Amino acid sequence: MSRFKDQVALITGSGRGIGRATALKFAEEGALVLINDLHQESADAVVAEINSLGGNAAAAGFDITDREGAAKAVQQIVEDHGPSTFWSTMQAARTCSLQKRMPPGTE
Repeated sequence: MSRFKDQVALITGSGRGIGRATALKFAEEGALVLINDLHQESADAVVAEINSLGGNAAAAGFDITDREGAAKAVQQIVEDHGPSTFWSTMQAARTCSLQKRMPPGTE
């Protein structure tokens, strides 16, 4: 299928689980899929899997909890690949500000 041909999908948390499945589906539909995961080896494995199946994927390594670093990474992605048509956030990141608001014992 090529429903998303010439479109870019940035999928965070896509090194495994639902994020990986989402990335595989976007690739199947023809998108260039940018794989982002906290664990680079997991991201690299999904990139290799998609490319071996005839899809088009690349790793996009950055920490989504680092606002400044993520902004720079996204700017580089736009420069390299054009704007992302799809951005799917599948990570299970927790921020310090969220933890501070949670009652003790619920982390």
